[in-house]
Amino acid sequence: MRQYLCTYVPLCSQGVLTFSCLATPTTSTNRVEPVSWKPRAFVFHNFMTEEEADHIVALAKPFMKRSTVVGAGGASVEDQIRTSYGTFLKRLQDPIVTAVEQRLATWTKLNVSHQEDMQILRYGIGQKYGAHYDSLDNDSPRVCTVLLYLSDVPADGGGETAFPGVRRQALYPKKGDALLFYSLKPDGTSDAYSLHTGCPIISGVKWTATKWIHTLPFRPHLLGKEQAEAIVYPEECKDAQADCKAWADAGECENNEQFMRGDAFTLGNCRASCGDCEVCADNDIGECSVAVAASFAALLAVICHFCRWSLPLGPLGLPAPAWCLASL
Repeated sequence: MRQYLCTYVPLCSQGVLTFSCLATPTTSTNRVEPVSWKPRAFVFHNFMTEEEADHIVALAKPFMKRSTVVGAGGASVEDQIRTSYGTFLKRLQDPIVTAVEQRLATWTKLNVSHQEDMQILRYGIGQKYGAHYDSLDNDSPRVCTVLLYLSDVPADGGGETAFPGVRRQALYPKKGDALLFYSLKPDGTSDAYSLHTGCPIISGVKWTATKWIHTLPFRPHLLGKEQAEAIVYPEECKDAQADCKAWADAGECENNEQFMRGDAFTLGNCRASCGDCEVCADNDIGECSVAVAASFAALLAVICHFCRWSLPLGPLGLPAPAWCLASL
């Protein structure tokens, strides 16, 4: 049952405490707890329900790929400082995402229009995010970050969110909790204490959702107008983009191979037009079905090996996907 929980919450734009009501599930453990004042950081216990967290993870799973960082000139580049896998969910993508975003706006006192898209991250064993700052040096810096924990991590499993400049300040991931911390001081200058890190995972898997919130509206012309990506499953031979045939005819299957055809860990957007898969006829139990089964098995085997899971094989070399998907 969803009720209004009234509690003291930090005011994002001014850094003071105010009294407000949040539309959030109420339990005996709903509370906002100060974590640090340098930087200003607060944890909202049980900010989300388990069902909300599971729903967001399910939306993100088909699109996970190697995470990047902001490089020279604002380009997204891979870097060993960040070894997780991730994707983005559009703002207002569906009713659950919308409800979480509106709840964040109520808590931070900054409208949904100030939020970036929701970044979903998955950390496996040994994966981490090294010490870094979130705020950007531009005309609308990120004033604060909200980190939503979408899964639990086993005891002593690592994955803490730590502030290296603050002695003994680290937050252990707990499913449903939300960590809010400020990259800017109340006067608008950068807070050096906001340097933070995602500690390596020792056991289990950590799922998180990150919301960066700006001083000014973030790409307001796109708010609510962007469509979520269509899910393309490995066993389906079809294109994900309407222009795939034209791109393939123009030679993009070779010139832009990763996007068009994919790699060991991501599906290509134009596999059908590039001739990398075959559409089987109805009730085909001959060579076509065997080939599709073998290619699907090979793709899932690579993914599961990467996730440190073995993959038993069934008839025709076709794996039981549930065993693999349990590791993602």
